[in-house]
Amino acid sequence: IGCSGVAVLALRFGNRVVTRLDAACGLLAGVSLLLLVLAEDPVTALFLAIFTDTVAGLPTLVAVARDPRSESLTAWAVFLVGGMLNVLAFPSLNPATWTFEVVGYTLVVISQQGFVVGRILVARLR
Repeated sequence: IGCSGVAVLALRFGNRVVTRLDAACGLLAGVSLLLLVLAEDPVTALFLAIFTDTVAGLPTLVAVARDPRSESLTAWAVFLVGGMLNVLAFPSLNPATWTFEVVGYTLVVISQQGFVVGRILVARLR
């Protein structure tokens, strides 16, 4: 729902310019999403979900790296806090017991959101 919401808002309020990176990432994410739906192994599905999410988000990460002021600190901070709260759903809060299958997606999402929030904050401090 989050990624779909961002896509709808981007189409509504974004600059509507589709770059080669946007098109390539959209195509690759679409293919990966199809493979994810067809995957029968849960670990393969997890890797495909992480890959799909990362590829689909790559244009945003590039955009915020180039122009951090183009993104909302409040929105991304809320996303980051939500991702961090997801850690509370882990079976154990002891990192020594974590497996990639349990924490992988959450940690990837937190790192992506953390990059965006960090980049925006650094830009604001300049």
